[in-house]
Amino acid sequence: MVLLGEVDSHRKQALPDSADLRAGEVLCCLLARTPDCIALLEPDGTIDLMSDAGASLLGNAENFLECLTERDRLSMEQDLRENGKWHGEILLTGGQGRIPLELHASLVGERILVIANDLRSQRRMEQDLQRLRRRLSMAHEDERRRIARDLHDDITQKLAILSVELSGLGKNAESLSPELGEALHRLRGNLIGISEDVRNVCHELHPGILERVGLAELLRSYCRERQRLTGTLWEVIARDLPSDIPKDAQLTLYRIAQAAIRNVVKHSGATHATLVLSAKEGMLRLSVIDNGCGFLVDNVKERQGLGLTGIEERARSMGGSLQLDSVAGEGTRLVVEIPFQDGEG
Repeated sequence: MVLLGEVDSHRKQALPDSADLRAGEVLCCLLARTPDCIALLEPDGTIDLMSDAGASLLGNAENFLECLTERDRLSMEQDLRENGKWHGEILLTGGQGRIPLELHASLVGERILVIANDLRSQRRMEQDLQRLRRRLSMAHEDERRRIARDLHDDITQKLAILSVELSGLGKNAESLSPELGEALHRLRGNLIGISEDVRNVCHELHPGILERVGLAELLRSYCRERQRLTGTLWEVIARDLPSDIPKDAQLTLYRIAQAAIRNVVKHSGATHATLVLSAKEGMLRLSVIDNGCGFLVDNVKERQGLGLTGIEERARSMGGSLQLDSVAGEGTRLVVEIPFQDGEG
């Protein structure tokens, strides 16, 4: 393998004229300064030429392909044979442990040119951003909880007292004026309706019942209420759920489900929809499928419509992902997955 310190003499022996010597000097400079791993490999993976950054990653390794996992190596070798090029993310096992790389490989004659970018800094930034999103989401939920508590403890109590007073006034007024008694009775009915609306707002702001009944049962209750109000038939399926889903994961999925259900009701025109909540191999999955009008996914994403930005942000705050499939006239399928550990939170 030729490293930076040997490149100049190596190139001088191979390239006798001045133009080729200048090309060798440029190559030497590029290999020294590039932050990427650049390597020229023999067909068997033996390293013929490598940048300083690449040598730092691989340590004393002499064969690049032997530093890859078997799965990555086989995938690369197959694509190079069939297409002459390969691109993807790999795990490099070298002088600095297991390193994630974004790698481009292509055939140059019989040899292999490899250009790879170290993804560790990017992954650290993504993790920091995920933690920040999660803290912001939890702070938002804390504020929702505070507002809901204030509404419940203050406003609803005052409304209840006012309702009792109106009831007493109505009984006294009936003996003086039936019309006034009837008016006070209607006013009390309106007040009871307002009190119920406030309680519903409190529940939307922070579903305290979540901790008591669990995510699946709360979603069933929410869908039954939406079905009663809108007529859309909802089916809720929960399977293979652990008993100790972390609280923050439950709350995140509940908020995502609320937004998805509102989208179905508001935009899809669906007569039937299904919500599926499941868990497998450390991942929680929420799927919402409807038989509505559907839409062009790219158009909606460009306009950031249907609250998709908020749904995706909530999923990403937990290290999760959003997948959206829709066909005009054939309905929509939204799938959110987030990782979890039993008993966490």
